[in-house]
Amino acid sequence: MLETDQLFKLNLPPFEEITLPTFNGFNDDHLKSNYLTLTNLDEIIKPEYLTLLGLEWKYMNYFKKSNYTGAIHSDSSEPNQTIFCINWVSDGDGSMEFWNEAVLTKSGVTPGSYNVPTFGIAPRYTASVPPDKTYAMNKNQAYLVNASTPHRAIGFENRKCYSVRTHNTRIVWDDVVKLFDQYIIK
Repeated sequence: MLETDQLFKLNLPPFEEITLPTFNGFNDDHLKSNYLTLTNLDEIIKPEYLTLLGLEWKYMNYFKKSNYTGAIHSDSSEPNQTIFCINWVSDGDGSMEFWNEAVLTKSGVTPGSYNVPTFGIAPRYTASVPPDKTYAMNKNQAYLVNASTPHRAIGFENRKCYSVRTHNTRIVWDDVVKLFDQYIIK
């Protein structure tokens, strides 16, 4: 059983308000799902958000899930690695489910992102029990997410998620939560 929360709603502007005026999205309204990895954040996001909390936000995973359920997986492929991100949700709502890894069965790896197939390969799991925690993720909101804990994202109609990440993976989750305290909506 997971004892601590794995996702927190943040008091940050919607994604459309943190992007540069030149960013036009990914032209994928016709797709049910999409998974891209981007490193050109300085061409997408306003500079003040690229150093939020003194961290260097280096890349973004973009996930579109329109009436689509992802696989249970962990973004961490190493022990003691904390992959955390700010997920900005737009265009539709979704949810995220989390499991304790001890109750799951490993079942291979996830595929990489569509544009960088070698990036984003992570442990995949199957579950015979319901998730320990489930969180609603509403459009036009930002969330702090522990992507190291096995999880599964579900997107309802037209849900898009912009998952901004740092390469700093040596901060334990409890310290990440403390770092974000001023932004967490309580």
